[in-house]
Amino acid sequence: MKDLAVEHQRIDAYVREGRKADAVQLVFSLIVECAKAGDFSSAYALREKLFDVDAMALVEIIKSAEIIEDEKRGIIEKRHLEIWKKLYETLMPEEATTLYFALKDTIYDVGTTVFRQGFKNRRLYFVDRGELKLICRQGSEERLIRAVGPGTLAGGNTFFAVSVCTTSLVTLGPAKLRYLDHDDFVKWRHTMPSLAGKLERYFAKTAKDYELLKEQDINRRQHSRIRIPGVLNFSILNAAGVPITGIFKGSISDISLGGMSFFIKITNTILPEMLLGRRMRIGFTFSGANSDIKVAKTGIIIGVIDHLFNNYSVHLRFDRELDPLILKAAKTLQPL
Repeated sequence: MKDLAVEHQRIDAYVREGRKADAVQLVFSLIVECAKAGDFSSAYALREKLFDVDAMALVEIIKSAEIIEDEKRGIIEKRHLEIWKKLYETLMPEEATTLYFALKDTIYDVGTTVFRQGFKNRRLYFVDRGELKLICRQGSEERLIRAVGPGTLAGGNTFFAVSVCTTSLVTLGPAKLRYLDHDDFVKWRHTMPSLAGKLERYFAKTAKDYELLKEQDINRRQHSRIRIPGVLNFSILNAAGVPITGIFKGSISDISLGGMSFFIKITNTILPEMLLGRRMRIGFTFSGANSDIKVAKTGIIIGVIDHLFNNYSVHLRFDRELDPLILKAAKTLQPL
C-alpha cells in the first residue's frame, strides 16, 4: 500500500497546477488499490476526494462506487449469506453491504449470557453458528421460551422498542453471533431509511418473546395433565439427535399431549441450568390388560425446578404430540 498522506499531497499538487485529469486518475487508482486491499474506509474517503477534485468525473465516480461494492461483496462470508438469504434477498446491493459491514463478530463460550432479563440491551443479534436458549425466570422457576439457532434474530424486542429484556439469551455451546449497534440503526433512519425500514419489517415477521410467553401459557392450559406413577429412562441428545450421555432413570410425575415432567436427584448445582434447553430422549412402558404399551419420545427441556433436598422436576416439551390413545390409556393403566 502506498503512503496515502504522500499521495494526497500529490493530488493537491496536481489540482494547483491545473492538471485535473491527472488528479482524477491518481485518486481513482488509489480507490481501486484501497478497495482491493480491504481498506474500505480509505476507499470511501478517497471517493469523497474525487468529488472535490472533479464532481463531473462521472465515469470514475460511478466506476469507483461499483468497484468498492464488488470488493465488499467478494469478502462477505458465503455461509453468512446462506443463513440470512431471506433477509439479504430483500435488500439492494448497497443496503446489503452496508448492513454486513456494520455487523460486528463475537464468539461466546458455553454457558455465556448474551443478554439478561431485567437489563437493557441495545444490540440486535444475528445467530450464525451454535445453539442457544431463550429463557425466562419467574420467581424461582426458570422456563425455556425457545431454542435459538443459526438464522435467528435475538434482542429485537429491546432493539426496536425502549424496554428492558423480558428474557435472557444463554449459549448451550460455543456460538458465533454478529450484532448491530442501535446507534448504527438510528443513523440509517436518516442516511439510508430504506435499509432501516426493511430490517424493522423483517423483524416484525419473526416470533416475539412476549408472544412466545403467551403461547406457552395457553398451551399449558389447553393440555390437561395426568398424574401417573412409574419410572422412565432418559438420555441427553445433541443437536443431531445423537445421545451424548448414558441412560439415567427418573420418577414420572405427570404427562400430557404436549409433554411430561419427572423427578431426578441432582447434587451438582450447575447441572440444572446446563440441562435447560437441552434435547432429551425418554422411554417408559405401561402394562396393559392384554399387552404392554411402550412410549418413546424426544423433546426439549423447558424447565428444571428445585424442590429442595436435591430433588428437581424436569419438564419436557415433546417434539410431536403424544398419541391421544396413549394418554387415554394412561388414565387407567399403571406403568411398570
